[in-house]
Amino acid sequence: HLSGVEHRGQRIGSARVGAFLASVHSEPVWWWLNASAWVRRLLDRPARAQQAAPKAASADSLVCRRVVRPDSLSYEGQVSATCGRRQGWGVCLLSDGTRFEGRWDADTLVWGERRDSVSRYVGSFNAAMQPHGMGRETLHDGEVYEGEWTCGKRAGHGFAVSGSSLVRCGWWKKGRFSGERMVYT
Repeated sequence: HLSGVEHRGQRIGSARVGAFLASVHSEPVWWWLNASAWVRRLLDRPARAQQAAPKAASADSLVCRRVVRPDSLSYEGQVSATCGRRQGWGVCLLSDGTRFEGRWDADTLVWGERRDSVSRYVGSFNAAMQPHGMGRETLHDGEVYEGEWTCGKRAGHGFAVSGSSLVRCGWWKKGRFSGERMVYT
């Protein structure tokens, strides 16, 4: 149902868009990818409905609890009924005021948000609840960093914009900008 695309003030007709899409993916590949995604969603829907509905007590069931953990001031969220580990969505509050909210798996925060007195971080975490993988940190002074993290430090490719409009894009190592020295003002 695509009638065309407008790009930089120029109208690109549907025939040209179709030719481009056909050059990227052949029609059988396109049909296969869309059909397999539709079947996956269709088969996954009953599983999601069962997870949302409360279950009888079983080995895999989750319960919502508010507990005090040795590594935190409190945790409120889903817990595995069999072993008591954090599993599913939950909120953890540390004694220094740091708040973690996100998806837990086997007592480890996998993805979520950390808020403390210095910054707000949204992304993936490691077992020590440090930023690890891809994430975005917004400091209270206005600096924003989005990119790769390793053990709580900026590491790998990233993009930072400071409050003074200084832009740094490149490689980071152990929390310091050390890339190709690309600095934009």
